[in-house]
Amino acid sequence: MRTLRMLTLSSLMLGFTLPAFAHTGTGWHDHDFLAGFVHPLGGIDHVLAMLAVGFWAALVGQNARFIWPLGFVAFVAVGAFFGVQGVSLPATELMIAASVAGLGLVVASGWQAPVIAGLSLSAFFGLAHGMAHGVEMPSDANGLAYGLGFLTATGLLHTCGLGLGLRANPLIGKATGLGLAVIGAGLLAGSL
Repeated sequence: MRTLRMLTLSSLMLGFTLPAFAHTGTGWHDHDFLAGFVHPLGGIDHVLAMLAVGFWAALVGQNARFIWPLGFVAFVAVGAFFGVQGVSLPATELMIAASVAGLGLVVASGWQAPVIAGLSLSAFFGLAHGMAHGVEMPSDANGLAYGLGFLTATGLLHTCGLGLGLRANPLIGKATGLGLAVIGAGLLAGSL
């Protein structure tokens, strides 16, 4: 029953995501915590990658459950700082799509990565996501409030992924990973 509730909640969250073109706008809400909170929910690529980090961390267990999501969030903050300064990685959107495919593959494979390897992968992907958030932040936004908003949403998405992963059996884990990898491959194809 709990698994059904978690799947229902996840499905609802995915249902509320918007196409990637909805990242920024011109309304009053584009400048505060709420706008920052909604920003990562505005693209399926962000939502799936953040859920996947938590899901994978839960499957690996122990310290990974805390270190990988926190590392991702920390590097989202670092990436956002650089993004606001106008610095970005080459092909940032391609890397964000690759994060969904890559995380899907590691989940599907059942890779019990050492904590430092998973942290490195999470941090790298977090940096790309953060740079995109920083570049897309409205120029007249309250940077602190907006940033705290998207960091909070990122943490909550990781928590949802952790909750799902803690309740997943190996078969569900592999199927979820394969689904993520396929969606990620589609996102990659669309980014080329």
